[in-house]
Amino acid sequence: MYLKLFNGIKRKAKINYYKTILEENMNNIKQIWKVWKKAIGKENYKIYLPNSFNIENKPVSFQ
Repeated sequence: MYLKLFNGIKRKAKINYYKTILEENMNNIKQIWKVWKKAIGKENYKIYLPNSFNIENKPVSFQ
């Protein structure tokens, strides 16, 4: 019984530890993902407009 209790406490402590690290560094993580998406060419700046607005139906860039 004590072993189950100890393992449960240890697991919760580990989860809380990683959760706080993620919360502290979330802005850095978002910035890294933005740079990574630009590097691999999958940035979210491009949209496809309906044919009535865009005759050739090419992606429109908002940079």
